[in-house]
Amino acid sequence: MTRVAMPLLILMVALAAVVAGRPAVLSAANQNVGYVDFSFGSAPGTDPTADKPQSKLWHNDGLWWAIMFHTGSGTWHIYRLSWPDQWIDTGTVVDTRPTSRADVLWDGTKLYVAALVRFGSASQQGLFSRFSYSPATQAYTLDSGFPATMMTGSAETLAMDKDSTGQFWITYTQGSKVYVNRTTGSDTSWGTAFVVPGPTSATSLNADDISSLVAYTDQDGSSIGVLWSNHNTPSSMYFAHHRDSDADDVWQPIEQIYTATCAADDHINLKSLQSDSSGTLFAAVKTSFGDSGCGNTGSDPLLRLVVRKPNNTWQVTTFGAVSDQHTRPIVLLDTTNRKVYMFATAPTSCGVIYMKSTSMDNPSFPAGKGTPFISSSTYTCINNATSTKQTVSAATGLVVLASDESKKFYLHNAIALGAPPPDTTAPTVTGRAPVAGAADVLASTSVTATFSEAVNGVSAGSFTLTPSGGVAVAATVTYDSASRTATLQPGALLAPNTSYTAALAPAITDSAGNPLAATSWSFTTAPPDLTAPSVTAQSPAPGAADVAVGANPTVTFSEAVAGVSGATFTLSGPAGAVPASVSYNPASRTATLVPGAPLAVSSSYTLNLAAGITDLAGNPLAPLSWSFSTAAPPLVALQNGGFEIDANNDGRPDVWTSNAKFTRSNALGPHGGSYAGRFFASDNSGVTISQNVGNLIPGVAYSFSAWTNIPATADAFTLRYELRWLNAGGGTISTSAIATLSAATAGWVQSTQSLTAPASAASAQVRMIVSSLNATLYVDDVSFGNTPPPADTTAPVLAGRTPASGATGVAAGASVSVTFTEAVAGVSGTTFTLSGPAGLVAATVSYNSANNTATLTPAGALTQGATYTANLAAGIADLAGNPLAPLSWSFTIADTTAPTVTERTPAPGAIGISTATNVVVVFSEALNAGTINASSVTLSGPGGPVAATVSYNPATRMVTLQPAAALAPGAAYVVTLSSAITDLAGNPLAPLSWSFGTSSAPAPPPHTIFLPLAAE
Repeated sequence: MTRVAMPLLILMVALAAVVAGRPAVLSAANQNVGYVDFSFGSAPGTDPTADKPQSKLWHNDGLWWAIMFHTGSGTWHIYRLSWPDQWIDTGTVVDTRPTSRADVLWDGTKLYVAALVRFGSASQQGLFSRFSYSPATQAYTLDSGFPATMMTGSAETLAMDKDSTGQFWITYTQGSKVYVNRTTGSDTSWGTAFVVPGPTSATSLNADDISSLVAYTDQDGSSIGVLWSNHNTPSSMYFAHHRDSDADDVWQPIEQIYTATCAADDHINLKSLQSDSSGTLFAAVKTSFGDSGCGNTGSDPLLRLVVRKPNNTWQVTTFGAVSDQHTRPIVLLDTTNRKVYMFATAPTSCGVIYMKSTSMDNPSFPAGKGTPFISSSTYTCINNATSTKQTVSAATGLVVLASDESKKFYLHNAIALGAPPPDTTAPTVTGRAPVAGAADVLASTSVTATFSEAVNGVSAGSFTLTPSGGVAVAATVTYDSASRTATLQPGALLAPNTSYTAALAPAITDSAGNPLAATSWSFTTAPPDLTAPSVTAQSPAPGAADVAVGANPTVTFSEAVAGVSGATFTLSGPAGAVPASVSYNPASRTATLVPGAPLAVSSSYTLNLAAGITDLAGNPLAPLSWSFSTAAPPLVALQNGGFEIDANNDGRPDVWTSNAKFTRSNALGPHGGSYAGRFFASDNSGVTISQNVGNLIPGVAYSFSAWTNIPATADAFTLRYELRWLNAGGGTISTSAIATLSAATAGWVQSTQSLTAPASAASAQVRMIVSSLNATLYVDDVSFGNTPPPADTTAPVLAGRTPASGATGVAAGASVSVTFTEAVAGVSGTTFTLSGPAGLVAATVSYNSANNTATLTPAGALTQGATYTANLAAGIADLAGNPLAPLSWSFTIADTTAPTVTERTPAPGAIGISTATNVVVVFSEALNAGTINASSVTLSGPGGPVAATVSYNPATRMVTLQPAAALAPGAAYVVTLSSAITDLAGNPLAPLSWSFGTSSAPAPPPHTIFLPLAAE
């Protein structure tokens, strides 16, 4: 390793330089290494270079830059490094929140900053900023429309990167879950954050866990990868990735990097080798083996480098042991020298930043703490190393920034990365097949040579195969750079029982031009083959039963064969030939048939090996066929669909994944059993309830059913039933919408759907989602699977009726309707009737199955003021045959007819009426007695209003006006009835008046009749 000379000054000079405003150079001789920068004060806290997954530095325009805290303004600024020792303030403000922490990305065109206040309130959300750069002024300017809000809520840290489509992604942990979010359409528009899909055992975290994120490209294309810690048993480090070409919520199965008791910790720094299309990833991580109670020794690994290889496997290398007391590691990738640099603090509280480096291709770190990289005898609490997301090289050098938590000073170090020494080592052959001296080699063999390093010049001229005493055989020669292997494939079968020599010429060189030494070796082919191949193994076996519908049939041959194809290895079933792909593995001599779709359940299939398959000597395989049958689908059923089970009696249904806003209730009278599920939220945050169901078979139909009861509410809401199909790794395949309800229901309503499991489906998640909710909803008898739902034993009841029982003032033309809690049958003119004063009312009866409502429409208007009785008789039942209990109720028709006068005495225009007469009026209907008085019934004559007493007899509907004295003879009088008189329904009498005249002769004096005295 090239040693980098550090500038050396004694600490006194260093401190003087700090006072003078120039960074101090720390002396390596006294373990003082690097540069002291400036004070960041108290406002940002003690760790402005935190946090672990983040990068505060970047390289652009031949310069190093950093986000650092400016004490004068109390804000975060962009600083430029005057190589190698001094940071210069550019004056550009990045964030005005002193306690925010940022992750920085320079993408070659723009600068992006993702910052949040750790564990902040909702008002201190994550902000995303974009800056433009001017090479002329070496200055950054905030773009219009920024900052944009990218996340809300409390989080410890976040990390950010940009995928190949230009979409930005962030990750953070919140509520013990791993979240990601991304831009949608523009850099200022962010979508809704969601939990990384996968099993809850991997994605349900401890409160102290964090996540990090990186963009990379490998053999599968471009992806975003997320790596996170999980302290929960069994304590693992996990990784998941999303291909840029997939929908945002489609992720590949979660990978478990390593697992063991105390194996995980929340220290992660993740980088990709951006210039390497193999997609290799490097992450510096920490274990918890040094924690109290973990029972491990000082030799156990504390910090590790984990490397994700191009074949999607993980290599784990120890950086430091528990006894080294490292913490907060970061990793940097040197592409010039293909080296990995790791930096970490020791001891774990704070102290010195140490460095180790190793080869990218074969990582291995020396034991011990490493080389001090930033160290000071004055600033003794250095911590939180940070650098760049970018790779480094001889062109950029390497810069690491850190902070002293006690004296609140920035410190950094910068080193040049020299070019590697020239390569003078010639390539060698490290592997060959057939091996030297091999006998009985197949006539169909190819010849391969593997080299110690990448080579050029492999061709048919530099790689030859020659039989003894003959000339080089005609052959095709290829070279695989990934495996560094050259392959010679003869154009025809080799001669039997013949010696062949393979030769590699010095025209083959490495990338530095060092030639391969001439190399040759020989082997002998086998004698002629006269034996026909046979089948040694079949799967499924002949006559096999209960074969999985996802099975891929295989057949193994006694020797290597040719001619295996979709024409010679076929499968037929109930619908004829099965579309399939066929492959052959010469290493295992096994042919595999992969059906294009899962096979049908409970069906018979036949496999056929047809003519055309031969061994490599041309001996034909005898045609062969055999049959097998597939298994019936396993029974699948949702658990606790009636919400009856609550083992710990906490009011929340067992099995369902939910929160406290989903409880058991019998408030409405459940649809079945003794409980229903109850949604409620008072903060409009919404509720999601789910349950996973396994053992699904692709292509099999499954049934969903759920009952919902939503009381009337003024609040807007949406209840959505959906099914999320999951693959074997727990990743989402697709989501099937089932039903959406956004209005109150008339009692219990059922939502049903038949759904066919898609290809690759292994399980499903039944989901009930309520959004924008400030109301109460009820669900019951939720079922999903291929087992019949529980029998319906609940009788229907009325959810509503019109007119209501005891209603008055009902319109004479009204129809009568009833709504049932579920679908019913048997509604007719016999089971739904109406009777009134005249007996049974002629009517038509209809039933609307869409809303479970029966309607009775009378043939004519009903009698005003009359009382009618509606009857639901025996014969109405739900679709399961549960009968409705007979029911009847009454209501009264409204009276809208005004009263009239049917008789009056004296009659209008009458003359010669006795002066002792009373005025008597009879009405067409009963009156409101309270409206009959001396004000509403009056008599006036020559002397004006006549004093009188007014009375009302309800039995005869008769009003009597009795004058207080005899009327004047020969005079005209007027009777007046006002509109204040009303019937019992309040209908007013039309005002009415009439006249009559009294007799002119005085009334004869009264006669006194004397009766004789009784005889004594």
